[in-house]
Amino acid sequence: LWDYRKHEDRFMKELTRSLAEKTKTLALPTTQDGDYYFAGFANILDMPEFYDIDVTKTLLSAIDELGYFKSLCEGVLETDEDIHILLEEELGPKLRGPYGFVFTRFETPKHLEGEVGVLGPARLNYTSIVPTVRYFRNLIREIVEGW
Repeated sequence: LWDYRKHEDRFMKELTRSLAEKTKTLALPTTQDGDYYFAGFANILDMPEFYDIDVTKTLLSAIDELGYFKSLCEGVLETDEDIHILLEEELGPKLRGPYGFVFTRFETPKHLEGEVGVLGPARLNYTSIVPTVRYFRNLIREIVEGW
């Protein structure tokens, strides 16, 4: 990621790919500018919950609606917690099912804001996922330059 720290779009694409690879989930950062990044679609197909075509179809339909995840993130009230976990019915009417979404907000030195998170089954390994999402948020905060 260091090599892309001066290039917002390329950095975010690589960050998303790396986050999906590390967590074996679907990674989906967003920015206040309306940019959405996705990686890890193949990862969800390795999870038993997504063997059910209806569960997978519901997830992919929600992803097609780009603003859906942004509205979920905005709908979470600011709290002292830096990591947010939404499960099943907390994910709203479009994602009824066995899903879990872990995300956090970030801000770059030049005040670009957004969210970075992962989506998978509700049974995610949160003891591993939460620190990983936090680590990737910190990468954004600490190594980007000029944006």
